[in-house]
Amino acid sequence: MPRHTLWGFLALYLLLAGCSQPTMETVLADYAERLERVLEVTVSTPGAGSEPRFPSRRELTLPVPEMRMGMLDFLSLYSCELNSLIGQRNSVLGRVMTPSQTLLYEQKFMKLARVCLQSLEAEDSMHEVLGSVLETKERHRGHYEWNAVMATKEMQHLMSSRGGLLALEPRQDWRATQEALEILAGWAGQPEWPDSGFERVNKQLARGPSVGRLILEGYRIESWLDAVNIAMRKRAEGRPLCLSGRPTRRSTIAVNVLTHVFVGQIQPVLVRHLRERSRILPSVVALARSYRALWPRAWQQWSEVMLPESFVTGARLRQKVREHVALWKKVLAPCGWSPGNENGNAAQ
Repeated sequence: MPRHTLWGFLALYLLLAGCSQPTMETVLADYAERLERVLEVTVSTPGAGSEPRFPSRRELTLPVPEMRMGMLDFLSLYSCELNSLIGQRNSVLGRVMTPSQTLLYEQKFMKLARVCLQSLEAEDSMHEVLGSVLETKERHRGHYEWNAVMATKEMQHLMSSRGGLLALEPRQDWRATQEALEILAGWAGQPEWPDSGFERVNKQLARGPSVGRLILEGYRIESWLDAVNIAMRKRAEGRPLCLSGRPTRRSTIAVNVLTHVFVGQIQPVLVRHLRERSRILPSVVALARSYRALWPRAWQQWSEVMLPESFVTGARLRQKVREHVALWKKVLAPCGWSPGNENGNAAQ
């Protein structure tokens, strides 16, 4: 079967797999097929699925002390404002709190415990017990925060690449999600977080667009550009596209592929992708860095691979695009072509 037919089947499969919604993969597969035909090169199809998955909630959860039994049961009998709060914690609903609910509970506990300590005599045995409990909880404040922010179902929705590549259209607005992440980063280390505000932020993360799918899109773009650049580099170093130094029918088609497909179709969506990436990824990284000293191994390993600075800023992708443009110039130079001279008359 001719290779261009295989590319056609691949493009058709990708289109159908995306429920008839074109993605960057379908666009770049079509571009690679055109390059293969006009430049007589072979573009190796990038492998899919090599990117590590986002860690599970269990892998991201930091350990916190379990202190509901024993001491706290005894404390709940004491005539202090902690009485009501501890009672809520020991209720049926209190025993199945979400990480965000747990954080808010622990923040309230620490606040009320400090007040309660002031009402107790220093020699009171309960003063020492409560002080010890408070010290332990204060020491794990960052753990409660991390679990309530990074080890939640909302963060799983935000960072999972489940669902595959984003459709080219319509694209979602990232501003609300960016704002939610920045709010969380601003709350890091604060003794109290607003209940209603926290709920609104979590709702936004749960219903907003998927950062994980945007990251996956970025890696697939880079993989395709790498594959195309390898093929074009071999062509640039091999037989010239134009032996006479003048344009040929093949070089004219090549220039059309460059100007109409790469410049006209692919570059605009690359620019949009980079704009989206530069808007949202720094906010994700900034939030995580608020707890850098606490990073569980799973997050550290995943972020080192998937969120290096060169990827977050888009510098790596921009370099690959510059390399691609330089290879086009090198391939078309023997035909008398230069940027701004699509008819190949620069040498005349």
